[in-house]
Amino acid sequence: MGDRGHERRGEGEAQEGFDGHPATLTREIRRILRLLDDSVLGSGSYSANEVLVTRTEPHDVPTAAELVAAVRDFLQSDVLPAVEGRVRYHTRVAVNVLGMVERELELGPAQAAEHAARLAELGVADDAELAAAIRDGRVPDDGPLLAVLEQAVRAKLEVANPGHLTRD
Repeated sequence: MGDRGHERRGEGEAQEGFDGHPATLTREIRRILRLLDDSVLGSGSYSANEVLVTRTEPHDVPTAAELVAAVRDFLQSDVLPAVEGRVRYHTRVAVNVLGMVERELELGPAQAAEHAARLAELGVADDAELAAAIRDGRVPDDGPLLAVLEQAVRAKLEVANPGHLTRD
């Protein structure tokens, strides 16, 4: 095994890290997916049949969030240190975007249900109806409205940049 748990390759094969070639990126992503598969199915805690039978979602492991996390980790750990300039900047942007996608996949369904419940308490079905109700003065400008708006902004920040929630 390599420094970060990467498998060592034989002589004549690509070594650890990213050499900038798209084919290497494709191979590395496939390797990451195999490692994810092994970590879930090969851990001894689940057999392939147990995973397929006990999961309620229509898709098997790894989940979309786990796939996104694996690619994000690869970009951050292997690609970012190997590139410079514009490519480094765009890799950092990609890492941040993948983090947002991962958080939305994980948090989004619960956030959507909670937001819909809060909107229903105000007597509106969606954000467009809420905006129209505010413009028309049909929703009082008081605590319940402010709480709904605050929670909506908080949910967006939890996905887009949770670090903003912890800053003073």
